Amino acid sequence: MIFVCKRFLVFFLSAGAMLLLQGQAYSQTPPVFTSTPVTTGVYGSPYSYLVETTDADGDTRTISTLSVLPGGLTLVDNGDGTAQLSGSPTEVGDFPIVVTVQETSGALESATQSFTISIAKATLTITANNKSRVYGDPNPAFDGTYTGQKNSEAFTIGGGTAATPSTAVGPYGIVPSVTGATLSNYTVVPVNGTLTVTSATLTITANNKSRVYGDPN
Repeated sequence: MIFVCKRFLVFFLSAGAMLLLQGQAYSQTPPVFTSTPVTTGVYGSPYSYLVETTDADGDTRTISTLSVLPGGLTLVDNGDGTAQLSGSPTEVGDFPIVVTVQETSGALESATQSFTISIAKATLTITANNKSRVYGDPNPAFDGTYTGQKNSEAFTIGGGTAATPSTAVGPYGIVPSVTGATLSNYTVVPVNGTLTVTSATLTITANNKSRVYGDPN
């Protein structure tokens, strides 16, 4: 009978004696990552990285991480030498990640894969609504619309303009503004509206007069 250990070949002879032959070291191969990490994501948008590994000895293995993942992401071991890192990020920034694959049979070898996930800000487009007023009147309240929000987040749109009540008739730009609790997770793209100042109505009334025939007016 032959017994294989990590460093020696041990032969059990029929007489019960044991023959120990030191020869070339016999060792198992550690598992290897075969997938390329997905290193970018966007706030509030789906992220997915399928972690794939292989093991030349066919040993079973688990995949895990002790890293602090971006909010909204989870790592799920599929039990077949792969794992799914996925979700929708709920925070922005750079997150160093170390994923470990550990054999659960054989020599219990392990390997790690290190990378950084950079979660970028989402784009929020804010558009000022067009307004109009009569010359001399105060400016109306400015409002607008927005697109690109994530997670059903709500924002308030306002705006401003250079026009004052005494500004002449004509078009003037409305620059939108936005407020919201999660605004720091967005890159804001403003789209100006137009304030149209129209002519006021000036009514002029002539006074009645009288004169004698032949006199000048």
